[in-house]
Amino acid sequence: MGAELVRVGKYLDDSIEEYSKTFFEELHKKEAGEEYDEDKLQKNRWSMIALQKVNKDLYYPSAYERFHIISNMLARNRDKGYGTEFVFLDGSEMIISPDMLVDFVDGYLVIYNKEYSEENPTLMPIEDTIFNLCNLREVNTLRENK
Repeated sequence: MGAELVRVGKYLDDSIEEYSKTFFEELHKKEAGEEYDEDKLQKNRWSMIALQKVNKDLYYPSAYERFHIISNMLARNRDKGYGTEFVFLDGSEMIISPDMLVDFVDGYLVIYNKEYSEENPTLMPIEDTIFNLCNLREVNTLRENK
């Protein structure tokens, strides 16, 4: 997936989220019997639906789908002993080796301190590094670890 498509997809995701937030605010007002703006409600509803259709036509996966794709790839690579390379929009790279402790939290890839976790298995692990996955361009499997 090219960097331009990634930027377009993220723009669409952000726009859909903005329209849906306004739509649901107005809908909750309507359902509560409060004063609401019917034009604003309908405009945001149809804008949200239209952008979702554009997003679907571009075959750009939602943030939820992207998370699961990345998570599944990382787990599969770890099980097979492969490294995983993350390439970001700015060109920077990060490699996750199979022995690293990683997790996803609110759109971030969190790398934990393995030594601390091994010494203190009953305590919460300490984060070493956090990467924002919104800036992710591609994820690659490294069959030979670098």
